[in-house]
Amino acid sequence: RSVANVRLVTTTHDSWTVSCPADALDVVARLVKRTMERMWPELDGLRCPVDVSVGRCWSKYHATKNPEGLKKWQLRS
Repeated sequence: RSVANVRLVTTTHDSWTVSCPADALDVVARLVKRTMERMWPELDGLRCPVDVSVGRCWSKYHATKNPEGLKKWQLRS
């Protein structure tokens, strides 16, 4: 599936910040996870597990204080 309006905002060490429309979240999150977890032949096949967090703002999620903050993304079927 092709997704419009997706942009890589910033990278820091082992972290990417990506902006995308809400209706593209699952597609983009899967792609980011798959890309970041790929095998690195240059490092003898090393693979690194990745957690994906999503939110409308960059601070940590809290049900009452920050309901739009970052929380761990759960893969949907």
